[in-house]
Amino acid sequence: MALKEIDNADTLKEFIQNNTVCVVTFSAHWCGPCKKSKPDLEKLAESSKVPLSIVHESDIGDYLHTFNVKAFPSYVLFVRGTEVERVEGANLENVKKMIVAHADKVGPAVGGKGNTLGGSRSAAEAKALRLDKLDAQVASAKTADTSADNSETEKKRGGGEGSSNGNRRIKACRHNCP
Repeated sequence: MALKEIDNADTLKEFIQNNTVCVVTFSAHWCGPCKKSKPDLEKLAESSKVPLSIVHESDIGDYLHTFNVKAFPSYVLFVRGTEVERVEGANLENVKKMIVAHADKVGPAVGGKGNTLGGSRSAAEAKALRLDKLDAQVASAKTADTSADNSETEKKRGGGEGSSNGNRRIKACRHNCP
């Protein structure tokens, strides 16, 4: 694979989202080590099954701060859109080790016959399950509220926990009529 040159924040987001495992190289045009290591990075990209990209800080502006970049170059490895490892400084040997450690996770991030988040159900099935679970929680909450209301009503009538109205006479009027 060739080293992918990224020139804006949207393309960077797409690159990270569309690759299960990928490496983003954060670079700067003014950075000497970045310039010097780029030919070796291009060779590494050609032989790697993990997609590699390079983006210059001036091309993505403040979006750079999202990635907490403190040094140039910084090589950040993402798995399913989440950073899992990084190498700061022009240390391509450590970048190779980082790639080898995660290369077994390479695969399509979108589509294919992989699993959806949370299992192997389709999106529609997963949504239906979530809605069913929510309905059950709502029904359970309503039942609990009704039980609490009934208990409170029983207490107001003179009953309550531990009492048994069947064994006790309730006075019908103030004259003690049965």
